[in-house]
Amino acid sequence: MTPYILKRWPRFDNFVALFTSKLGKPAQRHFLALIIAFIIYDGRKNIASLNRALFSPTHPSSLWRFIGESEWDEQDFEQTRLNELNRRGRRYLETHRAKGQNVAAFLCIDDTNNPKTGTKTPWASYQYSHLAGGLIRCYCLVTAVLVVGPYAIPLSFQLNRKKDECAKAKGKVKVKVRSNM
Repeated sequence: MTPYILKRWPRFDNFVALFTSKLGKPAQRHFLALIIAFIIYDGRKNIASLNRALFSPTHPSSLWRFIGESEWDEQDFEQTRLNELNRRGRRYLETHRAKGQNVAAFLCIDDTNNPKTGTKTPWASYQYSHLAGGLIRCYCLVTAVLVVGPYAIPLSFQLNRKKDECAKAKGKVKVKVRSNM
């Protein structure tokens, strides 16, 4: 069912093919299923709920193992994504420059607080929240997005950590932050 969904939108299928060509067959199925689940599922995005959103769900541990334990080069995926978006953005700019049109570009940087409860959550710290009107215990995620014409290009997604907390936890906490864009 998943390949049928992708074949309906050739541009999307071509974009996804840039990534799946570097994966084995089982990993390709998991990757495509995960993308479709992210698109169609409206709700809390965790492995179990994403798995339930699929037309033919697998055991949740299959998706979990794919995300957490699979051998794939994250830097290679990120470079492929940026190269493709760069190519599309440049093509858009060149087309408009040839017509003598100026194109506005915006760099959007946002820090988002994701509240956490308890005291054992690694890297959670107290940050000021405008929404709450005071300090809250949270993760502070910083994103950078470049907008050029119709293209919104996610550039970076980082967990902001205070220097003193990094020094305190030196070697004690192992956290792997991945970009989900």
